[in-house]
Amino acid sequence: MTDTEPIRLPPAVGQQLLAQLDTALQPLQQALAASHAALAAAPDLAALEQQRSAQRHLLLRRLWPELLQQLEALPQQLPAEEPAAGAMRQALRDQLEPLHQQLDDSRLALRLCFQLAAPAADEDQPAETALEQRRELLLSALDSTKERLLKTRAALATLGQQPAAPAAAEATAPTGDQGELARATALWQQLQPRLYQWLIAWPQAQLSRWQQQRRHPAPPPEKLLQRSDLPALDEILRQGDSLPPLYRHLFDLQALPDRELLIGRQAELAQLDEAWQRWQDGRAASVALIGPQGGGSSSLLNSFISALGPEPAVLHLRPTRRLQQETDLLHWLATACGLKNCPADGTGLIEALLQQPRSVVVVEDSHLLALRVIDGYRAARLFFTVLQATSRHLLWLVAFRRPCWQRLDAACGVGQLFSQQLTIGFEGVAPLRELLLLRQRISGYPLHFVAETETADEDNQQKPRGDRFFRELYAAAGSNLTAALYYWRLSARFHAESQRIELLPLGRLDSSSLRNLALPLRLCLAEVLGHGDLTSDEHQRIFLCPPEQSHRQLQHLCSLGLLHRQDSPAGPCHRVSPLYQHLVSSTLEAMNLLY
Repeated sequence: MTDTEPIRLPPAVGQQLLAQLDTALQPLQQALAASHAALAAAPDLAALEQQRSAQRHLLLRRLWPELLQQLEALPQQLPAEEPAAGAMRQALRDQLEPLHQQLDDSRLALRLCFQLAAPAADEDQPAETALEQRRELLLSALDSTKERLLKTRAALATLGQQPAAPAAAEATAPTGDQGELARATALWQQLQPRLYQWLIAWPQAQLSRWQQQRRHPAPPPEKLLQRSDLPALDEILRQGDSLPPLYRHLFDLQALPDRELLIGRQAELAQLDEAWQRWQDGRAASVALIGPQGGGSSSLLNSFISALGPEPAVLHLRPTRRLQQETDLLHWLATACGLKNCPADGTGLIEALLQQPRSVVVVEDSHLLALRVIDGYRAARLFFTVLQATSRHLLWLVAFRRPCWQRLDAACGVGQLFSQQLTIGFEGVAPLRELLLLRQRISGYPLHFVAETETADEDNQQKPRGDRFFRELYAAAGSNLTAALYYWRLSARFHAESQRIELLPLGRLDSSSLRNLALPLRLCLAEVLGHGDLTSDEHQRIFLCPPEQSHRQLQHLCSLGLLHRQDSPAGPCHRVSPLYQHLVSSTLEAMNLLY
């Protein structure tokens, strides 16, 4: 055997391995068909949930691990008496690696859909609607998994035909000066055609480039996106309805349930684990998670909590309205922590919490703890007093939006109260790109970046187009993952004929119109960002203006698309649109209106 001859599996061995794989795949394929029938026949939500739990356990915890285990053991089943058996085992491992990745991606997609179909604690939609939505998600996930298994089976059928890496040189290969000469001759024969081709092609390429520069002396101007070019948030979500159901749910705006889809958060998870160990040792521990709205703090907290197990208990606290006075905070914490009676003051609340079992307390929407008016920080100061006094007994994990944290730190000095502070966000384009491409890969659909005008060498243009798309995406969304998902769904199209996802170019957001806004409107945007959201009544109290003026300013910013209005228990509130949050915050910071 020479050093250039590829290793191939003997046909008989390849057929034997394929038969073993068919045997391993058969139980999973049969279970997928049975699961599809059982979920389709579920008459109500209770029956669907029962079937979801049972099928999830069967498919993901029993059959799938068995299949992956048999796939990993396959190279060891090659006959030891075969020539170059060691090299063939390594060759088979190399060929099985991408197929193993495909199966693992299919498992991740199915697992995520089973988790997304679980009942939500705060679900408020009709039972029939919830039943159909969950059933559609589960059935589409099962159908997609069956198709991907068929593709994997077809790829496995070629294992015996694919050449593997060349084997090591035999003892009969030339040695000494004769071997050196033979290797040098072979290398020259390989390089000679390429060298001649380069010597001819390089001058032609230079001439062609020079001629093109003369015809087009300046590149086309960069595309600038105006606010009027972008649709409303609801319209973007409706536009995504044309995407395949599984793909749509992979790029949904919900927080991730566990660590498997979490990208670029290993350092933050390690710090949370460190705080957990510190608290387990009986020392005071509390963690502040600081980042932009939609930056992924909920996903990070879910991923951390999912690994804790059943003990200790985890309390999820989220205020539903603005808390300003101490009595507001006492009632909220007493109710959320399950206290029978509401204490009369902070001392009584601390004593009552210390009598409760040790537990982890997760607090989100902490921007509702204060309002920048006279005496508007009384509830926040009491909250941090309670947190500091109970941090040996309760592990506090509190998520803050960055502008709100800066305001609270200036007013209450919260930066000194937490044992650890985690800054949530993406440092550059690479982590954001990796996270989105992981979801894309799990979907199983090929990705194609399109341009306004197609070219003859589309394959060679994919990398530069992809690099430009992610640069523009990061420039528009920053560390706001919610905004990045909105922009992705805005750009994504499903090409049914080729069964692929196509991404349209984004362009760059134009900030000039924001800079030209009247000063009262810019100040209004700064206060909305600094408070997380504002109702019309809160806006009046901050700016000491009449209701008509407050309503007019908020409505004008909503009409421009910079704010979007949503219902809350305290009434309609206004938030900066995720599409413009990075643009608004960076522009206002540059103008010294936000700190």
